[in-house]
Amino acid sequence: MKKSFVVFISSSIVLLIIILSVTIYLVIQLNRSDINTTTAALTPSPSLKGIVQSDYNYILKFDPNLGYIQDFHVKDNDKVAIETPLFTYYNPSKVPKINALNALLATKLSPEQTYQLNREILKYKADMYHTVQSPIKGIVRLHESVPDHNKEKILEITSEEQHILVKVPENLYTKFKKTQTVTLRSPFDNKTAKGTVISRYSTPVEPPNIDRKSFYFVKIKTTKNHPLGTHFDIHFSEPLLILPSDILLEENSVLIYKNGKLIKRIISYDKINEQLIIKDGIFVGEKVVQYPNEQKLKITALEK
Repeated sequence: MKKSFVVFISSSIVLLIIILSVTIYLVIQLNRSDINTTTAALTPSPSLKGIVQSDYNYILKFDPNLGYIQDFHVKDNDKVAIETPLFTYYNPSKVPKINALNALLATKLSPEQTYQLNREILKYKADMYHTVQSPIKGIVRLHESVPDHNKEKILEITSEEQHILVKVPENLYTKFKKTQTVTLRSPFDNKTAKGTVISRYSTPVEPPNIDRKSFYFVKIKTTKNHPLGTHFDIHFSEPLLILPSDILLEENSVLIYKNGKLIKRIISYDKINEQLIIKDGIFVGEKVVQYPNEQKLKITALEK
């Protein structure tokens, strides 16, 4: 009895599987179409790499003739104005000279000699300390360590104003026009923002060479500041709906396959080689019949 029940259950499961498989197959066959179609989709818009830079910057370097840096009067990322004190040098080499002049003062001197020595002492004391002021307004970028070598960078002052610099190949140079709006896309979080072309250099980045392509710098402004060095993908044209010319039924019409029906649609486009840049008449996601004149098709309706 128990064995018969197991056989019954097993047979029922097998029969259910067969029924489901046949049903799925029939559904697929009913929905299957032998009509060749292509799905309308936007092509990714062309893009170039851009990097955020300050509009201007000023680098201050170490000068050992002034001694060593005793004090910093600013911190990293401080905003400074013109003539803001930045740091002070202390020059210990002036101390022996001052001591020697003070020793001379202790001797018997004429009033004129005493006056001249005091002037020299004051000069050397003034030279012991030298405070460097900011030549421009901007944001302080301190070096990681206090420099002690000639011409080593102490700090940099960058402007609050910034731009995005793009290196544009010669074949795309004319695609960037002054006041043109472009789209900035972050490669990290895919967020987008708008920018405006403010200038394009007429001189190549490197001296022209007949054996290589020339590149030109283009500057783009945004309404929002970003950390210096931030990268963006610069999209300088909108995504296009491009389809092959083999979808044409007539010069200005195609067939749309929708809900199992064929619909004739009037379209407008620009043709480049064998590609159609669709301007109107086809929407993203629609299925467009390919080689419509080579297939025996029955048009269900005409859309305008």
